[in-house]
Amino acid sequence: MTGERGHALRLAVAADAEALALVHIKSWCEIYKDVFPGHVLKKLNAAKHTAYWRSLVAATPGGTVVCERGRAVIGFLSLDAAGDGDSRESVGEITSIYLDPQHWRCGYGAALMRWALSRAESRGWRRLILWSLRENHHARAFYESVGFHADGASKTGHLGERFSGVEEMYVTLVRFARRLPG
Repeated sequence: MTGERGHALRLAVAADAEALALVHIKSWCEIYKDVFPGHVLKKLNAAKHTAYWRSLVAATPGGTVVCERGRAVIGFLSLDAAGDGDSRESVGEITSIYLDPQHWRCGYGAALMRWALSRAESRGWRRLILWSLRENHHARAFYESVGFHADGASKTGHLGERFSGVEEMYVTLVRFARRLPG
């Protein structure tokens, strides 16, 4: 799918793993520079991230979409059935959405979200959720701008991204939700 901003959305393939890892790390380093200590962000490991994304894309075909500009991957979004205990079968979850910081506020995140909403509706999901770090005000404002709202659920614990090298970080996540037509 080609967008009006000269971008294309397509399903991720294993060969995208390195590009996914680099976008993920760049985004983390920018968005969390005032949240996590610098030594924690320096632990982000491109090889571990690449292995993680290669494995995830292989395990969930059709679950990750990339946003390309030219031939460069500038962002991505992953979507799956919700994993929360209080979510029913008719709930989907955006498990990740990241853009290269150079492309923030250019409409690419909204394009990724439109893809997720369309895919969720085609799967018959009635609601779409995502989790955001409580301190990630930039992302939270974006989620609200595309129709999500904090639904009151939160969870606190160690960061689950074991591949990232920051698993020792203790964080609070806030859940956002959006009802879907149907």
